[in-house]
Amino acid sequence: MNRPTQERKYKVVLLIPPNLEGIENAQAILQQVLDMLNSHRLPPGMRFADEVTAELEVAHDIHTVSGRIKKEKDLALVIACGFEESALKKFVHVCERNNVQFCNAADIPMDNRQTTEEQAEQLGDDPYVIPVKFLTPEEVSARRHQLPGHNISKAFLTAEIPASPEVMEDRVNWLLGLLALGVMQAHHHKSSHL
Repeated sequence: MNRPTQERKYKVVLLIPPNLEGIENAQAILQQVLDMLNSHRLPPGMRFADEVTAELEVAHDIHTVSGRIKKEKDLALVIACGFEESALKKFVHVCERNNVQFCNAADIPMDNRQTTEEQAEQLGDDPYVIPVKFLTPEEVSARRHQLPGHNISKAFLTAEIPASPEVMEDRVNWLLGLLALGVMQAHHHKSSHL
């Protein structure tokens, strides 16, 4: 017998300084991605489970969000953008202890997918193949020092919204996976601990 599913509304918090350049762009692109993930009745694509929706909130203070994480059970994902990693170290542990997913939008390259000419010839024009760049030992070492959780380029959020639909689609697709994974991981954990 199937249990009736209970609708669950979650919050995705964009934690961003109020004076950071590109804040409007970050809000706009994240809202576009959440609108797509919340649209259960549109043609096939990446979506939240039918009973899950999420809304975007913007916050500017690490301590306030940290307090909310400890009290509110509907926070699923925090995306920090524009903060020094040293200011986020304790905050990340608050997220982990309370099963809130964390992503840091840091000053890293927006697209580190690179291919050699030979790899590009092998890939051809197949739109379903994502070229991969294998990390050098130096890059692996540098990534060990990143904050736990997901790390994406700050430019994915704050860069101007491109006029080209193809460029915008690429940014949206990268963020679709991040938000879908973050919210659904939180949902599965919180649902199993009801």
